[in-house]
Amino acid sequence: MVKTAQHFYEFGPFRVDALKRRLLRDGKIVPLTPKAFDTLLVLIENSGQVVEKDDLMEKVWPGIAVEENNLTQNVSALRKALGERRDEPQYIMTVSGLGYRFIASVNETWPDEVELRASTTVKSEPVIEEGTHADQPNGFAHTSTAPVVPGTPAVEPVATSVGRRTRVLAASALVAVIVLAGGYYLFTRNAKRAEATAANSQIKSIAILPFKSLGSEAPDEYIGLGMADALITKLSSIRQITVRPTSSILKYKNAEDPSAAARELGVDSVLDGRVQKSGDNIRVTVQLVRASDGSPLWGKTFDEKYTDIFAVEDRISEEVVQSLLPTITDIQKQQLTKHYTEDTEAYQSYIKGQYYWNKRTIEDVRKAIGYYEDAIIQDPNYALAYAGLADSYATLGILDTLPAQETMPKARSAAMKALELDDGLSEAHAALGYVKHRYEWDFAGAEREFKRALELNPKYPTAHQWYGWYLTSLGRNDEALSEFKLAQQLDPLSLYTNLTLGAPYYHSGDYDKAAAQYKRVSEMNPDFWLAHWWLFQTYTQQKRYDDALVEMQKVAKLRGENINNFPVVGYLYAVWGKQKEARQVLEESQRTAKDHYVSSYPIALIYVGLGENDKAFEWLEKSLQERDNSMVFINVDRRLDNIRSDPRFTKLVREVGLPQ
Repeated sequence: MVKTAQHFYEFGPFRVDALKRRLLRDGKIVPLTPKAFDTLLVLIENSGQVVEKDDLMEKVWPGIAVEENNLTQNVSALRKALGERRDEPQYIMTVSGLGYRFIASVNETWPDEVELRASTTVKSEPVIEEGTHADQPNGFAHTSTAPVVPGTPAVEPVATSVGRRTRVLAASALVAVIVLAGGYYLFTRNAKRAEATAANSQIKSIAILPFKSLGSEAPDEYIGLGMADALITKLSSIRQITVRPTSSILKYKNAEDPSAAARELGVDSVLDGRVQKSGDNIRVTVQLVRASDGSPLWGKTFDEKYTDIFAVEDRISEEVVQSLLPTITDIQKQQLTKHYTEDTEAYQSYIKGQYYWNKRTIEDVRKAIGYYEDAIIQDPNYALAYAGLADSYATLGILDTLPAQETMPKARSAAMKALELDDGLSEAHAALGYVKHRYEWDFAGAEREFKRALELNPKYPTAHQWYGWYLTSLGRNDEALSEFKLAQQLDPLSLYTNLTLGAPYYHSGDYDKAAAQYKRVSEMNPDFWLAHWWLFQTYTQQKRYDDALVEMQKVAKLRGENINNFPVVGYLYAVWGKQKEARQVLEESQRTAKDHYVSSYPIALIYVGLGENDKAFEWLEKSLQERDNSMVFINVDRRLDNIRSDPRFTKLVREVGLPQ
């Protein structure tokens, strides 16, 4: 029989009396066979850990060879008694090929003091022994439990007195043993937890996969990603742990093997979760898995009202951190339980915005803007929603053919509002730095904002990316490469972080290394049009004109546009010696400009390629007035080398505010 300390276990509506070997639900006994009860005890005493089948059978049937079918029948009986199904576990999870894990939250309690007293005292009227008084110096009366008989002296026979004292001492000894056993149990349990935490402290990185929906009443499809995104935001505040950003985990929405996903993401551990909604209630089951061998490190089930989803996220994040770190500071606890909104509808809109923002296509970023704006309408003090809005407007001008005057002021306004509400938002400081760099041309202010963003969150990949572009524009390519590498290490599967690694090579004239990097990114995802765009730019500088044209044709196809809609193709034709084609692109651009915005910068490049410098400066002046973000790169744009010695170029550099 399984041996256990004398105390109770409680989980969900159930209570286990380990001493009397009973399973109770709402005070009523739930029938279980002795071996099924032993199986339950082993599982709950190892709550959160996988108990392998062989170990489980050895503990339930010690020294007896039994078939695995016996264990399977026991677990099946337990599930029936607990009211759960194998495919929707609430208490016992099957770990394929290994064994079982008890996933419910278990509270361990000792018998109440009343129960202990009832089991160790004799219920009789006390008498005061002869020669003793209640007012004696020690303040206590010596009592016995003999009944008081009227008319007889209150004196107890010696043998009876000794016997009673012996029983009292025995009862006291029993209580002492119980207390000592309990103390020893608590000590060993805490020691084991401390040992487990110490072992887990070797884990320095984690990926949080989108939670999966279970049951017929599945929650909103965005909830799973939203919970992952919220936990990523919370855990990113803990500097001892590297957390993969949301953009990295999108592809694992339906991952069947969490440990495989963890290995692909290059992390030590992965948090995998399930969400089940029933009426106004929500159940979230999570497990933290070691990447190297798939072994579980921690697991738990949380049951809350659907409106208390923030409380679930708080508890999960805090317990994950406590399972990985030996100590956690009060400040870290505050960061883990910080809420940016208490409005569940605003939260729903925000996580939908995050979902589309992380896709980073023109259409998806536009959708993200709409959802962020909805979140702000629902909660005007939602700082994170403003930060998301700032990010979206900041990059929309790059992805889409929109004038900077249309997108950048909106990005600035949103970033400033976010910082007004919460000056500690790394995302908002990074977005403001981007605006100051690309639009306001406040280079000192931009660097301050980028450094502040990284001070607040050194593990925010976008801040490293944008700061890297800032350094690139100033010709500080070694520093830029360091920032881009940091971004790539934090988000190794991101197409964008891998793409930016080529920028310092391209702008320093090392085109072979730049082309190799862009080629790697295009192989990661052939449909990623920006990789082909930068290959086009690089091949043009290498005078591989045929290859450059092929890459631009891929860009046009992926974006569903005519190749001549891209003015920069005119520059390719011009330096290629195809003046007729270059002028056709110029004419097409002028026609397009009547209905849509066309940047002046690539028009200027065409004239540079054609050798018509006066026209080139005319269009560069227009680009200056448009505050085109390309202007901050004119000092490092090798395509402008032929006009760099002209005094008009020096004037442009001065007006942009770049160092001479």
